[in-house]
Amino acid sequence: MAIIVHIYPNSRQLQQTADGTEAASANDNSRLSLEEFDVLADKLADLSMKIDGPDAQPLSDYAMSREGIYEDHP
Repeated sequence: MAIIVHIYPNSRQLQQTADGTEAASANDNSRLSLEEFDVLADKLADLSMKIDGPDAQPLSDYAMSREGIYEDHP
């Protein structure tokens, strides 16, 4: 099962779609309450922990840098 989550941090909007289905509306400008955002963020964290496990390491600064991303390209 795949879950795609779009998070818009400046407006605290979070849109979640599951199993490749489309979101209800890309133009829905309703805002989540802080409690709703927290619940969905916790679900995302739980899913991440389930997929990656508790020993997952964050990517290094080099891996996230332009040089790290494009190191195999001229």
